[in-house]
Amino acid sequence: MCYQVIIFALKAENKLPYSPELRSVLASNYLKLEKPSLARTSIDNAKKLQPANANFYLLSGEIALVEGDTSRAVEEFNKAIQMDKKLISGPLKLIQISLDQGRVDEALNYFEQFPQSTISDNDELNYLYLKTKLAAGEEEFYFTEVDSIGNTSKYNTLLIKEAGDWMKERRRYLASIDYYNRIPEKSEQWLPASLSKAESLGILGRSREALDVYNNILERFSDNEEAIAGKEAIEEKIALYLRWKQRQRKNDSLSSQPLKPKSLDLNNK
Repeated sequence: MCYQVIIFALKAENKLPYSPELRSVLASNYLKLEKPSLARTSIDNAKKLQPANANFYLLSGEIALVEGDTSRAVEEFNKAIQMDKKLISGPLKLIQISLDQGRVDEALNYFEQFPQSTISDNDELNYLYLKTKLAAGEEEFYFTEVDSIGNTSKYNTLLIKEAGDWMKERRRYLASIDYYNRIPEKSEQWLPASLSKAESLGILGRSREALDVYNNILERFSDNEEAIAGKEAIEEKIALYLRWKQRQRKNDSLSSQPLKPKSLDLNNK
């Protein structure tokens, strides 16, 4: 699909060589094809032709991030914000950069420019806000909010999944399972959440339930290597347990039989 769009854009650009919008389309699709240098050339040309377009600077910042140039990315995002004060995507990118670099206080400061209603109404912004609060040590606030959200949007299900991961990392396996159970099957988070849930169940010794989860995963993703390996490990664990139980029953049966006295040979003196 991306190749078709690029071919179309190239043909159109030959007819309209000065169209900044077409150059932006090319840049976006080059980026999807992991060709950042070509993407940068296209978006730089687009910015020259239309220097007041905030969206061009946003895309330029994303290209810089892919190229590993964080400083240039921050510069481009800030330019986009200056051109359009209502733009949310720019601050979102800056917040994510601050979080990635461990500058939690800086990330929190970005949220001060938004009314609380704007944060609550934008799922992506709210996702980053709660992640920032957790990184700042406000665990109670984070989990209270996560417990109150629905599971119908992309970022909400991601929050729920990450809450489960947080519990699992701290060996609070029952709590992690409760969060993983909230992920709907249609969500893209269902597979990683199910794999983590099966692992938590296995650690708790609930092998049969873990096996059911692995089987459910493999019904949908038959070639998932992690699920295959997990299922084999659980089946081996169950087999070992059954063999142990069989030996125990055999030992119990022998120990319950009355002791027979040794036969005496009275002729033996």
